[in-house]
Amino acid sequence: MDHSPTDLPPKVLRYQARGLVGAPPGAAPPVGPDGRPDLSSLPVLNAFQTFLDKERRTMQRRLAALALFMIALFLALGAAAGLVGAHFFVQIAERVRLTQVQIESLHSAAAGLRRDTGEELRRVKEEAERLLRRLDERQPAWDAASAAAEQGARQAAALEDLRGAFQDLAASNAALRAELAALRARLEQPPPAPRPEPAAAAPQPRPPSPPPRAAVFAPATGVLTLAVSPPRPADPLPWMLLIPE
Repeated sequence: MDHSPTDLPPKVLRYQARGLVGAPPGAAPPVGPDGRPDLSSLPVLNAFQTFLDKERRTMQRRLAALALFMIALFLALGAAAGLVGAHFFVQIAERVRLTQVQIESLHSAAAGLRRDTGEELRRVKEEAERLLRRLDERQPAWDAASAAAEQGARQAAALEDLRGAFQDLAASNAALRAELAALRARLEQPPPAPRPEPAAAAPQPRPPSPPPRAAVFAPATGVLTLAVSPPRPADPLPWMLLIPE
């Protein structure tokens, strides 16, 4: 059965290519003193291998520089973190020390206040007991003063009532004085003169009679007694008022 060249499977031509430069097919490539294949007889592969070695060394240097940079960065960050932590630790320690000092001062002040408070409470208790004793001693006097104040209030009310009654009595007395003055003026007036009677036809002449004398009343020497009844009928208050002529 015939096969065209395109129907054949691919073949490895490595040994055939090596055979072109003088090495027999199937022979191993030459090895250098370092154990690596000697590619001096292959300039293209030699140049490519040189390029790869150079790039590998460059990459190694870059990786070493990057590693050193990262190590330095981590060391710097660690140093900065250590400095910041030390600073915060110093601040926290200072705050703790100040807090302890304040707490100790507060404890001292509280102890002093407790001592002063105990003395003050004892003094206040003694003062309260003394005031209670004085109140007990003065309680009878205060009761008497309260009773006297109540009695004074009642007497003041009675005096107000008496004042009103006296004002009414003064008004009545003034009215009586006015009536007495009017009566006295009316009594002191002379009687009217007699009118002449018309002459009768040939009357007998009579001797003239003496004029009538004015009536004279005896002076008032009696005592006028007025009684004023207070609001409470159980306590009558007699009043005596002398009225002059």
